[in-house]
Amino acid sequence: MKKIFFLSICLLYIFPSKSTPQNLGREKPITINEGLSQNSALAIIQDRKGFIWIGTKDGLNRYDGIGFQVYRHTLDKNSLVNNHIKCLYQDSGGNIWIGTLDGLSKFNPETEQFTTYQ
Repeated sequence: MKKIFFLSICLLYIFPSKSTPQNLGREKPITINEGLSQNSALAIIQDRKGFIWIGTKDGLNRYDGIGFQVYRHTLDKNSLVNNHIKCLYQDSGGNIWIGTLDGLSKFNPETEQFTTYQ
């Protein structure tokens, strides 16, 4: 038994690439050239559907693996409360909560509507 254990350890040492995680993801950084609203990501989460949500100083970005949908503050009262995003959270109902410099917004991904809490 000790010989099998020792042999297993030796094989893992000799062939480390088989025992270490492989980079299966994207190696190129995602920047404004790919559609990100601003290059400094301040908050990042992945939702249950697999979307990556990135908060920057210039809005909320939803990345689907191909491109971005950018959500920004507008004069509409149902828009994001502020573009400078500090934190992101997904609740059990699937809503994305966005903490900004001017308050809290809740985004419903099904209706694509924001609710503001100040």
